[in-house]
Amino acid sequence: MTQRPDEPSPTVRPTVAIVLTVFNDGRYVDESLGSALDLQQESVDIADVNVVVADDGSTDRRTVDVLDRCERRGGVVLRGLHRGLGATRNAALRSIRTDWFIPLDADNMVRSSILGALLPRSGSPTTALVYGDAMRFGNEHGRWRMGPTDIVRLWEENHIDSCGLIRRDAWEKVGGYAENCPGLEDWDLWLRFLEAGLELAYVPELVFDYRVRADSLVRQPTVSRQRTPLVRRGLVTR
Repeated sequence: MTQRPDEPSPTVRPTVAIVLTVFNDGRYVDESLGSALDLQQESVDIADVNVVVADDGSTDRRTVDVLDRCERRGGVVLRGLHRGLGATRNAALRSIRTDWFIPLDADNMVRSSILGALLPRSGSPTTALVYGDAMRFGNEHGRWRMGPTDIVRLWEENHIDSCGLIRRDAWEKVGGYAENCPGLEDWDLWLRFLEAGLELAYVPELVFDYRVRADSLVRQPTVSRQRTPLVRRGLVTR
């Protein structure tokens, strides 16, 4: 049917994937997955949201049971060998096609406000990432204010969490997540976005909840100081 000149153009909602990556985090997955599914239900007027669970070769019985239950309920669970976070996210993203995606760690939770807060800042084709603040819970409490992108600081340390709205075309343009720097995949991706002339946009709104754990990968000293792959690529100094 031909649209008349006086008719408003139909609104095309962006498509967004919540990519929930899991590795032996069965005690937290239900909460994390629940937040993603709630967002899927509540965002129908804002975006078309898909939820994908990407399993990084979990062996823990509790985790496997949670994933089996998710599949029985019709959820999309992509299973693979244990290859690390970067490879697992890349494999999941290659299997789906959306305009944007939000990486979600299995121990964190997205808020219902995340798309309403971040999507309005996503209009420029050079915007690769839109991110906001988090509320810490668990071993620490209080708001994590990430602040606007500080390029000088970002060359020294990562001050931006993975849970943001990422343009799929930008992810493709820079070659996806690095698969050789465990614990630093997000930092590496932000720096490659900047190298490619893309932008990281900050919105000072609470958009997700961040669980602080003593055993968190990024809190382990050997990982937080492991900058070798980034040094080798000339992105940071020793």
